[in-house]
Amino acid sequence: MSSSPEKKQKTEDGPSAPACLVDDKGNIPIKTVSRMLHVRVSGEKDAVAAQEVLRAVHEMMRAEVKGVQKGLRFVCKEHWDVRYVAVFDGVPALEGYMGGDARKKVEGKVDELAKKISLVGGVHWQNYVVDEWN
Repeated sequence: MSSSPEKKQKTEDGPSAPACLVDDKGNIPIKTVSRMLHVRVSGEKDAVAAQEVLRAVHEMMRAEVKGVQKGLRFVCKEHWDVRYVAVFDGVPALEGYMGGDARKKVEGKVDELAKKISLVGGVHWQNYVVDEWN
């Protein structure tokens, strides 16, 4: 494999996913990273209440964490899965968050607010590599 820029596969509608999703060493390249909050709620009422938790998380992330590019919200109304994704501008920003006081503050606030919502299971956090495709 070469280290040339990723080539895009062509479709009838234009470019799609990159043709090569691994680097020269056979690893998934890490360019952009994120931290995802996932909860499952009991229904519409708790999904609406969860929006307040997500809003507070996003405001805290933007105010207190360096390197947060954007926040994304996902709600599945069939299974009542609710997710918030904070996208960081690189690995150092995520590492700074993971090892810093902001993480304790943000994730502690989530735990506090989540007690007011009927959750199916608990609060789950996970880190991801992010690629955006056209």
